[in-house]
Amino acid sequence: MFYILSVSMLFFFIGILKLDIPLCWSGNCQFIGWGTLLSLNWIGLGAIGLGIILSMISYNSIIRHFKNTAERGKKKVSSVEDMNSNISSFIASYILPLMLFPLDSLGNMMAFALFLYILGVIYCNTDDFFLNPVLFIFGFRFYTIRLEGDEQSIKIITRKKISAGKMIIPVDIASNIVFYAK
Repeated sequence: MFYILSVSMLFFFIGILKLDIPLCWSGNCQFIGWGTLLSLNWIGLGAIGLGIILSMISYNSIIRHFKNTAERGKKKVSSVEDMNSNISSFIASYILPLMLFPLDSLGNMMAFALFLYILGVIYCNTDDFFLNPVLFIFGFRFYTIRLEGDEQSIKIITRKKISAGKMIIPVDIASNIVFYAK
């Protein structure tokens, strides 16, 4: 679901790029009509709608998963590394190049779909899948923390600011990835 949520933003941007709204700057302008406007923009509007639907379904699924997962008990944070700056690298590395992918032929669309699939496999098999630009837009923050008494660092998704010494109740959502809401 994290990958689908991040890709939903891509569909939204591709939809905007595919919009073809005629603009007229002279004094002699006429509206082309809703039917013509919709027929010119069905791909763009469909991609925007798909992006919105995917983001809503994925976001709700992720939040529901957070609420239905077992808590570890109260733990003290011993060290914190802010990972929010990595969101911009994700956007620059994946979202921007994909937005510029030409979708004007069946071959290009198939290559785009294959690229999305390969990107998804890579994305889901790395620990950085929790760095999600859509969650960031919804106000979540991303950290790598170490809990007192634990040798291994973990990644955390939260809406709260985390600092060393803070007591948290982490909720496991994946191997070495937790959510903190309380």
